[in-house]
Amino acid sequence: KYPFFRGYELAEQLCGAAKGKSRGTNSSWLDFAILHGEQAPTLEQIRAMEYSGVMGDMHFGPYQIDAGLEQETSLDVLLHGAELLQARLPNNKIKELRFVLGKGEHELNRFLAQAKAIGQELPYIKALQSYQNTLWHKDPVTNKQKTPYVDMIEVIGFSLPTFKQQEENENGD
Repeated sequence: KYPFFRGYELAEQLCGAAKGKSRGTNSSWLDFAILHGEQAPTLEQIRAMEYSGVMGDMHFGPYQIDAGLEQETSLDVLLHGAELLQARLPNNKIKELRFVLGKGEHELNRFLAQAKAIGQELPYIKALQSYQNTLWHKDPVTNKQKTPYVDMIEVIGFSLPTFKQQEENENGD
């Protein structure tokens, strides 16, 4: 239902963001945006309105396609993190996490303490260990705080099932 022309323009902007990251690296990158209803016409405006929180940038990408689980900007880390979040936290906690990431440090610390108290801590992801305690970390390139967790939450409903899930579905488990 999204107007085709605006969708095409947004796709061009996303490709431009990914190409900008790939220049000089000889690797492939991917960027994405999940639209929630009627939004601003440019990717920059969407990110400023929807993915900018009190503590910093809530969009983590673009993501490197041809990198493994060791690199924080790897597509594999994003998808693996989304899978772990979904397995570890109930949907209401995932939605609450998305909400508190846009708020201040106090709300975030309260959420993390509550999750720890009820045994629903966020999963450990080796490539993202610098984000483990506060969920935010300063990007050395932009010198801004950023978090990978909003992208993980956003991609949960759109990622393909894992091989294990596919096997279970085929076996009727």
